Amino acid sequence: MNKYDFNKKENRQAFYRSPEWRMFRKYILAQTPLCELCIDKDRLNPATEIHHKVDIIDRPELRLDMNNLQPLCKSCHSEITAQHSSGSEKNMSPVQLKWTDEVIKIKKSK
Repeated sequence: MNKYDFNKKENRQAFYRSPEWRMFRKYILAQTPLCELCIDKDRLNPATEIHHKVDIIDRPELRLDMNNLQPLCKSCHSEITAQHSSGSEKNMSPVQLKWTDEVIKIKKSK
């Protein structure tokens, strides 16, 4: 059962502060300690952020789905978030385009 209305910023923030998310986040970072996008670029940077490929506003039921989560470094997470916010795909790298294709597949599986 989803107790959060993710359309409200304060509820999204409450979810990210919840023990449920904090424990799950810690588990994911322990399992995958390196940034997945950096690995694809032959770089090794620690993952410090967990990115929802499909935003929790769009698909709240995927908020704890491992297939919807991606460990990233702060830099890659900021870049992906900015690209997602602007809706621009024309200047995306091949890695970002691959990520976008994955998101489209997840969204279509509704």
